[in-house]
Amino acid sequence: MKMLKSLFALIGFLILPLTMTQCGTTKSDLQEPPFQTAEVYYKQWIAGVQGGGSGIDLYVPITDMSDGIQLEKAFFKGKVAPLNATEGKVFVAHFFTDLNNERDLTLHADAIEEAVNTSSLSESFPFPLKTDEAGISYKENGVLKYTKLTNIIQKESIPRPTAPPRGDIDKG
Repeated sequence: MKMLKSLFALIGFLILPLTMTQCGTTKSDLQEPPFQTAEVYYKQWIAGVQGGGSGIDLYVPITDMSDGIQLEKAFFKGKVAPLNATEGKVFVAHFFTDLNNERDLTLHADAIEEAVNTSSLSESFPFPLKTDEAGISYKENGVLKYTKLTNIIQKESIPRPTAPPRGDIDKG
């Protein structure tokens, strides 16, 4: 009996440091960005035609970036989108929302199959984000890293007759 107690105590002492190490590892994965930004902002948009879509465009103007850095994805308001480079060192992520989209009413004939018919899940940022924060994934010399951008402001939306062209940015 005494040997069993000693065994449980030993296992407990081994497991406790492992759980503390895991928490420390998660926090250290969030890096200081190896790039500098000007004012990061977003604009909401909605197409002027029914079913034309809607979304949020996140603008990340880069003022200085180290060599070997490749911006990958932006995580903002519960959505994820690739970051695309545009003219003038501005990276833009286009997040599409459900407002003003045509409804896909294709149903499966089998009720059981339809019950498990779900929309694709979006990837989530591995750290909590506030409403004025965006997560950025980037590669530094081929290694995937994460950072947060804070104090993101909303600018006035520009009405659009159709969905925005991919890769273009508003000049306003």
